[in-house]
Amino acid sequence: MKAVRSLQYFSVLLLLATGLIVNLLQPSEALAGITDNPGFSNGNYSVCNHPNQGDSVTSYGPDRNLSGITLTSTNWRCSAGGAAINGESVVAVKQPLLMEKLDLQTPRFGGGGYSKDLVSISWDYDNDGTIDLLDSGPWNSWYLDRGHPYARGTYFSSSHSFDSTGSYTVKVTATYDDSSTDVATGIVKVVSDTPTAVINRIDIPTGIPNDAAPVLTGTSQKLSASRSTSVGGIISKYEWDLDGDNEYEIDSGVSDWYTTTFASVGTKTVRVRVTSRGGSTATASMPIEVRLAPPKGEPGMSILEGASYVNSKTVKLNLVWPEYATEARISNDGGFSASKIKTVALSNSVDWELDDSVKGVYTKVVYVRFNGSGIDTTKTYSDDIILDTNAPVVESSSAAAVSESIDVTLKATDDITGVDKVQIKNGSITVTKDYSNKISVAKKEIGVSVSSAGLWKFGTSSIEVRVSDMAGNWSEFKTLTLAAITTGSTLPSLKTTTAKSIASYAKLKVASTSKVTLKVAPSSAKFCRVSGSTLKGLKTGSCKVTVTVTPKKGRASFKTVMLKVAK
Repeated sequence: MKAVRSLQYFSVLLLLATGLIVNLLQPSEALAGITDNPGFSNGNYSVCNHPNQGDSVTSYGPDRNLSGITLTSTNWRCSAGGAAINGESVVAVKQPLLMEKLDLQTPRFGGGGYSKDLVSISWDYDNDGTIDLLDSGPWNSWYLDRGHPYARGTYFSSSHSFDSTGSYTVKVTATYDDSSTDVATGIVKVVSDTPTAVINRIDIPTGIPNDAAPVLTGTSQKLSASRSTSVGGIISKYEWDLDGDNEYEIDSGVSDWYTTTFASVGTKTVRVRVTSRGGSTATASMPIEVRLAPPKGEPGMSILEGASYVNSKTVKLNLVWPEYATEARISNDGGFSASKIKTVALSNSVDWELDDSVKGVYTKVVYVRFNGSGIDTTKTYSDDIILDTNAPVVESSSAAAVSESIDVTLKATDDITGVDKVQIKNGSITVTKDYSNKISVAKKEIGVSVSSAGLWKFGTSSIEVRVSDMAGNWSEFKTLTLAAITTGSTLPSLKTTTAKSIASYAKLKVASTSKVTLKVAPSSAKFCRVSGSTLKGLKTGSCKVTVTVTPKKGRASFKTVMLKVAK
C-alpha cells in the first residue's frame, strides 16, 4: 500500500509598501477542499464543488491553522475517475481514488511570517495504526485571493486503490515544524466493480451500430463491446463466443472490438464476456442473421450455364441472386401461378425439370424470382433453351482402311440443332470426332495392332459409327465393313515374315496341308529376299513379292503384293 508522490514547491510573498505582511483574513467559509484538477493561476485554484459543504472556519487567530485538516464524513472530499464526490466516498474494488486537501495558514498577527509550516503528511488507508504513505513534500503552496486575503494554501494529495469490498476509514495526519499535528479521517466505501456488458455489430463502412440488419457469408463483421461499463469505469478484458456454445474462445485483451466472418447461413448467437478491473464479469449476447452471399456476376438465372439445346427435361439451373435474398421461387409459368411455383433454398446449382408436355422440339422458358428483405421480390429473371428429343439420321456411310488410317465417309442430317459429333467404335475403343462428311482416324487410335509376322492388321473387319446433334441426342450405332487394300503394308527391316502370314494378308485361303511359296521380283532383290518359307526385309524400300498357295488337291492360287520395308 505504499506510493510515491512528488510536488514542486513554490511560494510567493505579497508585501505591502510598508514591507509588512498584513492579515486581512475575515471569518468566512473556508475555500479549502478537494479538487480533481487544481488549476493554480494568478492566485486562483479550482475545487470540486464550490463552496465546500461542511468545510467551515469556526475560529482564527495568531499561530492557528484555521482550516487544519477538518475532514469528516460530511466534508471528506475525493475524486474518483474524474468525478467529484462529497461526503462518504464510494469507489469500486481496485479503482484508484484520488484524495486531495488544502492546508490553510494565516499570517502571524502583527507580521513575521506564517503560523507554522508542514513537515510531513502521513496516510493510513485503513486506520490500523500503520502508516501506508509518508509524504515529506515538497508541496505546492500559493496565496488565496478569495475569502481569505493573504492566507497561504498548501496542497497535498494521495492516490490509493482498495483490493476488497468494505468500509474503510482513511486517516491523514499533518505534522508541523513546531511538532504539532492535525488529524482528520474520512470514510471510503468500497463496492464490487460490477460490470455491465453491451454488444453491438458495427457497420464497417459507416462505423454505425447496425444490430438488426442481416449479414452475408464470408463478409467481415465488426463486433463491438465499447458501450460496456463498470462501477470503476474500466474494463480490463474482453472475450468472445462466436459459435454460440458458451465457450469464450477469443480473448481480445483490452480491445473492445473483434472482426469475424461467418461461413454458413442461419441465425448465429454471438456473446461477449467483459471483466472489470476488480475481477467481476458480465455477459451480453445478440443474434445475427447470416444469409448466403451470391456467386460473382449479375443477378439472374441460366439453364445449363447458358446452353442453347438440351435433350432431357431434367436440367440444372445456375442462379446468381441479389444480396440478402433468402430463397428462390422458380416456375415454368411466367405468370407465377401458385400451383406452378417451387420455392427452393439458394444454391448456385438447382435441379429442375422443364415443361415437356408436348414431345418434340420446343423452346422452353424457366422463370425465377427471389425472396428476401431489401430486394425487389417481384423482379423476374428468365432463360430459355430448346428441348430437342429427336436423334439425327445417318443417311449413308462407308469405311475404308488405308495405309495408316481408317477413312469414314458419312452423310447425316438433323433438322433442328444440326449434326455435332461422330463416334467411331472398334470393340471397346471409341473415338469421338467433330462431324464432317469425311473423317480420318489413325489406325493406332482406333486399336490397330501388329501381328507376330510383322504386318499391320485389324482385330476386326468392321467398325461401328453413330452421330449426335447439338442437343446431345445420339443415333444408333451403324456397322460398317472395312474395305482393305493390299498396298501400303509394312515389312520391318532385318526381320522375317512367314509365307503363310503374307498369304493371309493377300487374302489367299491357306489350308493346313497347303504349301506356300514366295518369290521376290528382281527389282526388289536389294530390299528383301526369300529364305525358305520366310521373307526378310533388307533395307528401306519397296518389296514386290508373289505368294503362291498350292493345296494338296486342286489348283494353286497366287497373288502379288507390294510391301514397304521400313526401319
